[in-house]
Amino acid sequence: MIVRRLIVRVPGRPAVQTAQKLVAEPWKWAVANAVRERWNRPYIEEPCGVALIFRLDPFGMKLTALHNLLKATIDGLSHALFEPGGPGHPGPWNNHDWWITRLSAQKVLAIDEPCVDI
Repeated sequence: MIVRRLIVRVPGRPAVQTAQKLVAEPWKWAVANAVRERWNRPYIEEPCGVALIFRLDPFGMKLTALHNLLKATIDGLSHALFEPGGPGHPGPWNNHDWWITRLSAQKVLAIDEPCVDI
């Protein structure tokens, strides 16, 4: 199956990997809902690639390592794109994101408000 490109912008400051649940959960849901609005197809069930561009304010650019931005954002998009993980793995963020076989991520200075482009 050939999957068309999905282009989504999620406004807001991305949650970092070490963020407390009060910060991480709303970000994950914001990503999941934004992706779900644009994705009206069945779950992805084949290898795929994901490209993320984190647009950050100057503070975020200086103090946030790129790898710390990945987890919460991938959890959110996985919730909308991949089948749930199964009965032994409860929770909304346990999805078959192992289908992601290629990942590109970068951080750039935001022109306006912080966001992530997926």
